[in-house]
Amino acid sequence: MTMETKRAVCEHCHSRCRVVVHSEDGRLAGIEEDRSYPLWDRIFPATRGCARLLGAKEMMYHPDRVNFPLKRAGDRGEGRWMAISWEQAFDEIATRLDRIKQSYGAESLAFTTGTWRTRNFEGRFCNLFGTPNIIGQGKICFGPFIQTAAAIFGWPLRPRTAMRLADDSAGQKTAAKCILLIGIDPSQSVLRLWKSLRDARQAGYSIIVIDPRETQTARLADLWLQLRPGTDTALLMSIINVVIEEGLYDREFVEKYCYGFDKVVERAREYPPEKAAGITWVPADRIRQAARLCGTSKPFDSLNGMGTEHLQNAIEAIHARLILAAITGSIDVEGGHYLPGPLECRMFSELEEMDKLPPEQRGKQLGSDQFKFQGWPGFELILANTLPVWRKPFSILSNQCNAHAPAVYRAMLTGKPYPVRAAITQASNPMVTQANTKLVYRALKNLDLYVVIDLWRTPSAELADYILPVASWLERPALMVTSDTAFYGGEKALPSAMNGEYDRKTDYEILRELGLK
Repeated sequence: MTMETKRAVCEHCHSRCRVVVHSEDGRLAGIEEDRSYPLWDRIFPATRGCARLLGAKEMMYHPDRVNFPLKRAGDRGEGRWMAISWEQAFDEIATRLDRIKQSYGAESLAFTTGTWRTRNFEGRFCNLFGTPNIIGQGKICFGPFIQTAAAIFGWPLRPRTAMRLADDSAGQKTAAKCILLIGIDPSQSVLRLWKSLRDARQAGYSIIVIDPRETQTARLADLWLQLRPGTDTALLMSIINVVIEEGLYDREFVEKYCYGFDKVVERAREYPPEKAAGITWVPADRIRQAARLCGTSKPFDSLNGMGTEHLQNAIEAIHARLILAAITGSIDVEGGHYLPGPLECRMFSELEEMDKLPPEQRGKQLGSDQFKFQGWPGFELILANTLPVWRKPFSILSNQCNAHAPAVYRAMLTGKPYPVRAAITQASNPMVTQANTKLVYRALKNLDLYVVIDLWRTPSAELADYILPVASWLERPALMVTSDTAFYGGEKALPSAMNGEYDRKTDYEILRELGLK
């Protein structure tokens, strides 16, 4: 019996915890947190009850995992499949992609993407292939925050609340005196943050929670603002109004760094607490209490979640949150929001080869003539101002610079304004995650070629021509430099092929082979 121990990075969520993986003869025997990691239990507090970690073995050997490349053997959606070799899959898919590209243009390929269930290399693939039509959840999941922060500050901010918030070993305060959370419940979604918040609460930090629901996080807070759903922007503008009216803003920071403060003053004046109370259902005295906490506890830290990102006016709400951070001088200071800037090494965003996608192809991005901010027009405008300063692109192309998904699915059906005849889906499930499921269903069934790269036969995968089994985080190495001073690495803990039992490849290997063929 061969026993091995590897140090890996669990990428089942954005915490990316360092773990130790034990195996026997190549099979998973156990996982535990990596206590040798220098920041273990100091910046990243331990969360031994993580359901993702406890379920890793079930995920790895689940009978529903896709184990070999599959090719459709019946009508699309009929559920009949035949296992084929990787070589056959690569040859057939690449040949068909090239044929479609020659007939309709590179823009006739759409790429639907998810998050970090697998490693996302679709930006590089699409730029080299020549299509601007990446779609996915980015426009309602972290993309609004990244794009808005980059437009305001020149680089995406990062909250410090992901770190341990209690006193460190030397008894020094390591984070903000006040923490504002909006549209997020870490007790259910980010366990490390939840642990940090509980530590912070015990250490005397003030916590403000803005959420329509009485979540466990709301019950922990000093101040819970139970607002009317969808009125986040009005509430934040009223808080800004009180901070300005009562002189609680950081005059020196505003005068030195803030542009357009006079316009903010004028706009915020339209939302006095009494008026905002009628809009938001939050009592005026509680709005003033929140403003005074943020203004007198500065620098403060804040963080929004998907509850905010999914709003119809998400950009405005996030903009207001960041304005509040700016006028209180809570930017790029200890205890506030930090502005990381790029690392002095080649980052993931640089690997995407953005310059390989010609301007004429960028101009073909579906929907970006109307929805510009999170498409190529907005992205290029921000890069024009940030690249001279940082000398590096600020973030991941596929998370912000997306086509308009409804326009892409309609082009699959109607051929207007031009045909979209092929699609690749990686670590996403459009049939479940996109609005108007009937439209998505008809669109995917109408394609000449549909390829799904995933761990599972999802509802979307059932409509594919090919399903390619992708390696999980346990079956791939990790080496990642993101756009925000985050550098991490880990070993490949388990084999991605095992004795005829399964043969999976990393998404990088898959897209590389499709691009080389």
